[in-house]
Amino acid sequence: KGRAKGQAEGRIEGRVEGQAELLLLQIERRFGPVAGDVTQRVRCAQAKDLETWSLNFVDAATLDDVFGD
Repeated sequence: KGRAKGQAEGRIEGRVEGQAELLLLQIERRFGPVAGDVTQRVRCAQAKDLETWSLNFVDAATLDDVFGD
């Protein structure tokens, strides 16, 4: 039971890390080199924030548009 829970948590964590890395790649492709504070913000974000930012990215004209700042 504990092992299954740990595996499930690991899959979720891996998925969130993958979402963060993909978003960073997309940001770099569109807007150029990513500042350290942006990288840190994305890598420390919760899944809900990553989802919101990824959807915002589609229509974003600026980096601020991605984060809704």
